[in-house]
Amino acid sequence: MEPKTDYCNPWKVFGYMSLLYFFYSIFGILLSFLLVGSLVYFTDGLKDLAFAKRIIIRDCFWFWKFATVFIPKTIKNIKKTPNQMVSETVQRHPSKKALIDAETGRSLTFNDIQVFINKIANLFKSSGYKPGDKVALLIDNELEYVPLWLGLNKVGIQVGLINYNLHGKSLEHCLTVVDFKGIICSSSLEEILKDIGFLNKPEYEIFIFDDGKTSIDSSSQNLQSLMENASIEAPEEYLFGLRETCILMYTSGSTGRPKAAKMTKDKIMRFFILFPLLSNLQSDDIAYNTLPLYHGSGGLVFASQWCFIGCTTIIRKKFSASRFFTDCIKYDVSYVGYIGELWKYLLSQPVRDTDRQHKVQKALGNGLRSSMVPQVKERFGIDKIFEFYGATEGNCGLVNIDNVSGSVGFYFILFPFFNTSCLVKADVETGEIIRNENGRAILCKPGEVGTLIGVINNKANFDGYVNNEKETNKKLRRNLFKEGDSAFISGDLLVMDEYRNVFFVDRIGDTFRWRGENVATTEVENIMSSVVSTAEDVVVYPVPIPGEGGNAGMAYIREKENQQFSIKGVAQSLLEELPKYAIPMFIRVGRNLDQTGTFKYQKSALKKEKYDLKSCNKDDVIYVYDVTNKDYVILDAELQQNIEDGNMRF
Repeated sequence: MEPKTDYCNPWKVFGYMSLLYFFYSIFGILLSFLLVGSLVYFTDGLKDLAFAKRIIIRDCFWFWKFATVFIPKTIKNIKKTPNQMVSETVQRHPSKKALIDAETGRSLTFNDIQVFINKIANLFKSSGYKPGDKVALLIDNELEYVPLWLGLNKVGIQVGLINYNLHGKSLEHCLTVVDFKGIICSSSLEEILKDIGFLNKPEYEIFIFDDGKTSIDSSSQNLQSLMENASIEAPEEYLFGLRETCILMYTSGSTGRPKAAKMTKDKIMRFFILFPLLSNLQSDDIAYNTLPLYHGSGGLVFASQWCFIGCTTIIRKKFSASRFFTDCIKYDVSYVGYIGELWKYLLSQPVRDTDRQHKVQKALGNGLRSSMVPQVKERFGIDKIFEFYGATEGNCGLVNIDNVSGSVGFYFILFPFFNTSCLVKADVETGEIIRNENGRAILCKPGEVGTLIGVINNKANFDGYVNNEKETNKKLRRNLFKEGDSAFISGDLLVMDEYRNVFFVDRIGDTFRWRGENVATTEVENIMSSVVSTAEDVVVYPVPIPGEGGNAGMAYIREKENQQFSIKGVAQSLLEELPKYAIPMFIRVGRNLDQTGTFKYQKSALKKEKYDLKSCNKDDVIYVYDVTNKDYVILDAELQQNIEDGNMRF
């Protein structure tokens, strides 16, 4: 007979528990030493226990999230194609509304989208299009916009997303820099194709997407009519490689002509996977998108919600400040997309009850100035603002997942291997990276302004621009940390605080030196916007002055409608808020200021016109700062000549 074993002996249980507690205590002590030691090593000394506690809690929490959620889901999905991801979402939510037009209420279910994708794919395949062929997409913010390029992608066609606000030479440049075989154009935009002579060019096949307007050219083909007889069965899908280009997205053109950036399958899938995860989206969230769908924010970041998570997304063709929160209330929106300028227009609206009657809890976007974050949260009651930083063509980015006001993200201190970029010292005017005596880049310390770079490797590639090797090479820097390495340079200035929270400062080239001091245009713009009550917006940029050996600041004030600008008291107010060297030497006042489709002002044109009275709009008024009287005076032809001859003191 076997001896009886007492598994519930309390003394044994106590002994095992004590032993377990002992080992956990030893492990905890060792882990604590490791974390604190890492903190001391990476921060050049431990400030205090409160600092250590905050860093350890933040880094360990997000380490756990990355290790258990973000990375596993990325690994699971990264090798799929965008269409495979959408097909899986359709299977989960076939009858659910995926996309709704905010103005008309027209909607597409997930199953409708799948049918549309298959029809487009079958139509173009049967029309002789092959993998590698390219088609330009020139249509408004239609519900079918993303499904259109997904359908073309399904049979291997690369798609160029064209800014529908372009016309003339800029549009012609975008269409000719890439060897497009076909163009899909809204009937309402057909006129701008006619103006540049593209409707009758035999090398382009024109498909008109009927948006209710009558086609003006009989040789064009109506896309919807052709689709009627197309099969709804899923064709054999072309499987893009990770580094293979799926779509082409054009840079905004705010600093020159638009460049066609290659968006590979790997990059698109990272957009689709990470942004919904980082902003903690759930399938029952309802998203609101008023951003242009040809742009990275509107067309990829805000396509990810319905493509990956299965959220219903409300699309408005054009942003309306007066209708923004009315739409959010009508459709029970919980999540909105933005670019920074959008909030400026919303804050300039009269205070309404609708400002707080909505259910919006989260906002995701970029370009929101840190000084405006408290205003947005207080007035509109939005708890979490996920500000992100990144370039369309870049290989790195940051997202403010820790909800630090004004930040664009943070760098891990304890787990630096999670960081995909870094800040290095750079000349604020030229953007050239400052190197040490060994020719290597110098990492920024907290409080030091630098430029953001992303080291290029197998997991973070920079694929450059189509047929533009010169501009591609401009974005590369080599031999930064070791011989043979290379990195993508962002062209922006950022700074981090002691906790390694990162904040946007300015674009390189916009920050300039005057009187031996660095002047950040965004800081001056913020101050001037608060000082000049009649300003709809303020744009500050550098202009050269003969004989001064530097660039002075010039501000363009875009006046509000039905309001009259007064220069009286402006100089005094600016001197109270800004150091002398940061005061704009010129102020230009007008109402006509060109913008890109994402509300960015085209500073390149303003810099070219400078303060030249003959080049500037004749209705604009230009003031110059008189250092003797410490006030602004109207610039006339005689004063301009004195400046150009070097006879005016600044």
